[in-house]
Amino acid sequence: MRRVIFDWSRFAFLFPVGVLLASCAVVGGPAVGASVAEPGKGVGVPTHRQASTIAIDKAGRPGVKLISFCLTTDDKILAGCAGSEGEIRVIDAGGKQLDRWAIPVMPEAIYSRADGAIFVAGDGQILKLSSTGKVELSKQSPQAIALNEHPEELRKEVIEQAKQRAEQFGKQAEMYDKMIERADKEMDSLNKQLADLDKNAKEPKADEEKGVPVKQEIEDRRAAMRKQSLNQRLEMYKRQKEQYAKAKEQFAEMVGAVPPDQLTDKKIDEQVKASMKYKLKASSISALNDDVFVATHATLGYGFDVWRMNDKFESPAKIVTGLSGCCGQMDVKANKDGLFVAENSEHRVCRFDRDGKSIAKWGQSARTGLEGFGSCCNPMNVAFGPGEAIYTAEDDTGRIKRYSADGKLLGLVGAVELKPGCKNCSIAVSSDGSRVYMVDITRNLIVRLDARPAAEVAAEIEKLKNAPARSNTSDGPTTGESILTGALKAILSPN
Repeated sequence: MRRVIFDWSRFAFLFPVGVLLASCAVVGGPAVGASVAEPGKGVGVPTHRQASTIAIDKAGRPGVKLISFCLTTDDKILAGCAGSEGEIRVIDAGGKQLDRWAIPVMPEAIYSRADGAIFVAGDGQILKLSSTGKVELSKQSPQAIALNEHPEELRKEVIEQAKQRAEQFGKQAEMYDKMIERADKEMDSLNKQLADLDKNAKEPKADEEKGVPVKQEIEDRRAAMRKQSLNQRLEMYKRQKEQYAKAKEQFAEMVGAVPPDQLTDKKIDEQVKASMKYKLKASSISALNDDVFVATHATLGYGFDVWRMNDKFESPAKIVTGLSGCCGQMDVKANKDGLFVAENSEHRVCRFDRDGKSIAKWGQSARTGLEGFGSCCNPMNVAFGPGEAIYTAEDDTGRIKRYSADGKLLGLVGAVELKPGCKNCSIAVSSDGSRVYMVDITRNLIVRLDARPAAEVAAEIEKLKNAPARSNTSDGPTTGESILTGALKAILSPN
């Protein structure tokens, strides 16, 4: 089983129910900088629709896994692929492969700058390529340098995390053991009752001697029904015991808990190696003028950091720390308006200046409506379009929206048919905005959305404008109240 670095405080089932419900009650509140006004009627009309898919693995091509992509200034697709070696495939808008470049790393993140220079991050390295794919520069990534400078710090963290996992498993295992013990007691009681029924059935009845067959038949039926009920309950507790034992085993595998007295140097070395591999991964890369920005896992602890360096990969500085993301994903993109980060676990977009100073934040979690971001962790990715508009992408929903630099919702772009799941869903927008692309990691392809005819969009907007206005008043609960009510029902329901 694959092990990753978890923040164990995020296991909601280990928290008191009151904390969980309290968090539900506040869901739906606007984040700093979020728009609280109702969007205009035309904002919800999609401007694009899914038109085609571009398969990376086609007949006659070596089998690879698509792991990243971007668009060049002349709207060619650069698909970062992992196979027997790292490679970048150059593809046109119709899906035709134009070129293939072998590179010395797995391209975990890729970005094409306005002047044609291409930046790639992967395997703890950062590359600069020419517009024709020639590797012009290769250096260690900034988090790799930091990790290698102080390996003892990572080792210390691994040991401490192992202790925390062992302690956490001990508490959880104790809970499962109590549930198993309770199931055993119930089964002992049921088995005793069944034994008593069998014993009573064998003993001669006074009514039988007096010849009262009807009464005896009724008692026999009652005993049979009682026995059937007891056996059903016995089977239920047997299943529960098996489920608790299996859950305990699965939890141990998931957390990778090793008792402190069994934490040998060899096991520590193995965990340090696994942790190093995890932390060396690059989540995203971007470049603007002479600056290069890369988002990586935190070198120590949890979360993500953003590093800035020059385009010779010199003078690296950690400018943003403590970003919250899941699925190994933290997308960062830079333009003249600043640095934009899709902080998916917080359901928001963060805007910083080049030094990492916060300028604005917008977004909120929402199951319905257009303003918020749906599913567990969104937005997953950001991109720029004409007029420096900010495009956001959501996994599960496949939804793409467009915002201004200060967080005003400009409109719905469209939605991609994605396989559900928490994952990277990188997007890119053509120079004229007529095509929008989203990567579908699960199906190993890129989905293309094309602009709908302007007259078609205008007609749909006009239809909405002429529709009767809906009342803003409601006797129903707020979003937070709805979630709280649903949670209470789920907890109190006998099913």
